[in-house]
Order: sequence, then C-alpha cells, then structure tokens
Amino acid sequence: MICLPDALTEIRIYDGAQLNLPESIDEEGDGGLLGGFGGEPQPGKPVSGSPPPAAASVIKRRGIDVLAEIIPGIIRPNSWMMNGGSEAELKLLGDRLVVVATPAMHREIESFLNQIGKKQVAAAQLETPSRHQEH
Repeated sequence: MICLPDALTEIRIYDGAQLNLPESIDEEGDGGLLGGFGGEPQPGKPVSGSPPPAAASVIKRRGIDVLAEIIPGIIRPNSWMMNGGSEAELKLLGDRLVVVATPAMHREIESFLNQIGKKQVAAAQLETPSRHQEH
C-alpha cells in the first residue's frame, strides 16, 4: 500500500490568545451557528408554523468557543468526526484548539485563521483614533 502525505494526520495546537478574538460574543436565540442539521427541532427555536418567541434571549460566548464550531462547519465539513467523518477531530482546551487532521486540512485551517487575524487587526486600526486628529 502506498501512503500519500495528505492521508496521514498530524496533531497541531492553535493558540486562541494569539488570534485576538473577542472575549465574548453576544448571540441571539440559542446561539447555534451551525445547528439545524438533521431536521431536529432545536430548543428555543420555533417549529415551523408556530409563533416566534416573545423576546430573543442574548447568550454570551467566548470567541474561541464560536471558532471551534465554525471551523468544522466550513473547512471540509464531511471530514470531521463530529460530522460523521473520519479524517479530523477538534478539541477545545482552554483557549487552545487541538486539531488532529491531514496536512492539507491544517493548511486550510491556518489560512482561515490568518484571514481572521488580518480582519481583527484591520478592525482594531479602524477603531484607534489617529494621532493627527489632536489639533
């Protein structure tokens, strides 16, 4: 049998503290970013045809927790064990993501995290007042 390099998995740890993620994110409803797969009604979500809830509750979640849900939903979703796949697994340990995946998936994850980092830096630069505006 011939093993291709991307057929093997690697363990990599991604440090959420270095990603400059928000400490908490306010979400309305039950906060399920990727929920609803499989057609099961979710707690707090109205079933089709029923009236909406009177007031949506706001849930605070850590940025790293949200990221841990987003990654398996957008990067090769069918490969993740939590989605029924067999190539990748993600565990959250504090502010770190421990990911077992193929090298190709790790490259995609790193590219995604780099994009998030660039957007966070750009947003921070927009929020910082210019020193030239003091006059």
